[in-house]
Amino acid sequence: MERFLNKLIVSSTMRKSKLAEWLSEEPRLDGEVELGKASPNEFMEFERTLSNSLIKLGFNEVVLPEIIDKADLDNQLGINFYINDFPQLAVSSRMHTLTDEDIKKVIPDIGKSTLNKVKTLFDDYSSGKILARDVPRLLVEVAGLLPEQAILLTERVMKTKFSLSGRFLSSSLCSLWFKTLSELYKRYPSPRAYFAIGNVHIFEETRPILSGVLVGDSSISQLKGILSKIFSDLNMTPSFLPSITTYLAFIPRSFMKMKFRETTFGHIAQLSSTSLHNYGIEDPVFYFEIDLLKMYRAMGKEPLSALYPQFYGEWYLSDEEIASKIGIEKKPKTKLGKEIVNAILKNAKLYSSQPAPCEFKVYEREFDEKALEVWIVGYEKSLVGPGFSNELVVYKGSILALPSVGDHEALINGVKTGIKMGDALANFVAAEIENEPLKSREFQFDKTTMENANLHIPSQVLSYIKHIGGDLKIDAPVFFRVEARIRRLWVYKKGT
Repeated sequence: MERFLNKLIVSSTMRKSKLAEWLSEEPRLDGEVELGKASPNEFMEFERTLSNSLIKLGFNEVVLPEIIDKADLDNQLGINFYINDFPQLAVSSRMHTLTDEDIKKVIPDIGKSTLNKVKTLFDDYSSGKILARDVPRLLVEVAGLLPEQAILLTERVMKTKFSLSGRFLSSSLCSLWFKTLSELYKRYPSPRAYFAIGNVHIFEETRPILSGVLVGDSSISQLKGILSKIFSDLNMTPSFLPSITTYLAFIPRSFMKMKFRETTFGHIAQLSSTSLHNYGIEDPVFYFEIDLLKMYRAMGKEPLSALYPQFYGEWYLSDEEIASKIGIEKKPKTKLGKEIVNAILKNAKLYSSQPAPCEFKVYEREFDEKALEVWIVGYEKSLVGPGFSNELVVYKGSILALPSVGDHEALINGVKTGIKMGDALANFVAAEIENEPLKSREFQFDKTTMENANLHIPSQVLSYIKHIGGDLKIDAPVFFRVEARIRRLWVYKKGT
């Protein structure tokens, strides 16, 4: 037992020391991130435009909660918002054995018409027309059952126990306004105007909604005029069409749908005075609600590609963005390596036209008993070949290695990276030599490729170039060899 306790104490101490070590760690960065040109989300800009328009017209912006209690739904005349708390089962359908007597045991006073609707819904479930998760909701919406009755029947058919939490993700912003208005009404006298941009939840789908209210002596006509002003700024002239609503928190005859280019994208209405009275609000309230995705689509734009460009939007990188992401992969980090880079580039420029075969010692460094010599060897036409000074240029989504002078269209209109092929190769050679400075070896180049050019081009950029059908032409005619030669030094030793 003692051995076990000692082992436990040691183990606990080790864990604590590791935790302390982890907590004391700080991120170590070589440098700060260089941020480039940024852009806003197009759909969020659309939302801000609407928000600013409402603010200029005198509306105050608020944030609505997304959870609503069953008590609030009861205060709003029993609005059917249980939709998001029903069992979210997606199991496949199965044959049911529910009889008329089984249904009457749950609902003794059920009428014949309602009974037939219930049986039809369960028959549709058995035949695969309705998913299990939708049965309770449809029993309420289609057959007119109470939520508790719908769940009890569904439990008997599916042999699964369900329960309501009493708190729901709201499937309409209107139900969330009552409690918010109740608190605002205690603080501020009427008339006042408020708006909010929030989300409604219908099963797995979440939709952005713009809604707002006019509190106090106003009218549906005034609300129409305010919205028409905002729509006209967006070159929209929607119709306001009287319609029928089953939503008990609205005064039925006040309800009007908003429609533009065959798309119904919202509605306006006056809230029920009975529902408002349950929240201590005695002034009239005029309400509007706009489905922003539908409105955006009615304007002739694609909302999903604007809201979620990472999934649906067109992929776009400017030439400037591409050029800013290209760099040299391997660079020397020591003074020795940097001196070798400068020596190679200096002598390559100085003797570039020297006819081959030729060779030049460009760098020498002595160590204790040996010396490092770096030589450039030209073996075809000239010392380094004409592509040594070619520069990387980005033009219309293509990356090209081009001579730094000439009348090529990409040189005139493209974006230069400032990286020459010889720079990248010299950095690679120097980085390799500095790792083992007393090792003899050779580095020969005949033509630059993605494998030997020592360039860093992010995978996202390469994928984009392929996506748009761009070119990646970085092959340049370089004909040279760099040799690291090790020479033994004669060292005088006393006594010899």
